[in-house]
Amino acid sequence: MAGPEIIEHFLGVCASINDLAIRKEELTKRVQEQETTSSQNVGEAISTMFWLAEESPKVPVNMVPNAALSRAARSLSRSKTCLDHISEPSDEGNSPEKREQFLSELEDSVEHAMRDFGEWLPLLALRSGNIENLAARTMAINAAATAILQDARRQAGIELQELEKIKQAAREAAGEAGAAEFTREFRDEAKEATIRAWWWLGVTGILAVAALTMPVLIIFGEFGVPPTQVWEAAYITGWRVLAIAILFYAATWAGRVVLANMNLSSVNKHRGMSLQTLQAFHRAADDPAAKDAVVLEAARAVYENVPTGYIARQSAQQGGGARTLELIKNANRGSLESGGG
Repeated sequence: MAGPEIIEHFLGVCASINDLAIRKEELTKRVQEQETTSSQNVGEAISTMFWLAEESPKVPVNMVPNAALSRAARSLSRSKTCLDHISEPSDEGNSPEKREQFLSELEDSVEHAMRDFGEWLPLLALRSGNIENLAARTMAINAAATAILQDARRQAGIELQELEKIKQAAREAAGEAGAAEFTREFRDEAKEATIRAWWWLGVTGILAVAALTMPVLIIFGEFGVPPTQVWEAAYITGWRVLAIAILFYAATWAGRVVLANMNLSSVNKHRGMSLQTLQAFHRAADDPAAKDAVVLEAARAVYENVPTGYIARQSAQQGGGARTLELIKNANRGSLESGGG
């Protein structure tokens, strides 16, 4: 086994190398800047040197044979000397040939130190109990990593719930915006239908006045001289009857157009009011079932045939829109139940 003097010398070399550990990154960078093609692993060699100097005092080096520990001390000491020459070159060391020599010697010295002392490290670690400590620390690290992972999952779940709320809010906002746009469209259409109804009402009035005035004028003989012959009487009577019939038919047809436009105006006003009511109740309702009921009732109010009184034989029947919404609602509920199960 190694003697006290060799152990003291070895540990002193390790301490001198550890004193440079604070400049490890700086020294590695400066050495790598001088690295040549024949010495490509100098950075790794420097890391190995600092690792040996840091880990060696932690194990019982007195169990290493005297010759092996002495060679390792010389190799590490030579490695530090080469590193000093390379990092702070003298006038002589500034030449490329000298730097190449120091780089090569640094790699060789670290390799020898690993061969002489590194092979003893596993046994020494086992002897000192570091392996058991390493296993305990590994378990602690695994437990900490598991806790971090669980916390990350919990945080991800919270963020996912927030994203779902944001998505739901955006969906509701989009729905309200769409309902507002449709409300405006229905109201504009109702106004246009009302304007058309009033225009056709004027046409209907003119045709009705003409259809009623013409028979009066015919009775009082305001349409020329009475006919003297039979065929003339038949001809004049025929076209007069035809003209009066056309005027009455035109007045009736124009009146139906008025009723149709008034019906369309009333229906669109009703639909706009239904969608406006939908928005108000949908904002106020918190229960999803209540919101579904509001949407379905609004759909029925919008899509069903609403009796306005302007068109005869008009009945309220459930439209295809409400049935479609019922089907979509049931399909979504079924998919949610199957997914939750």
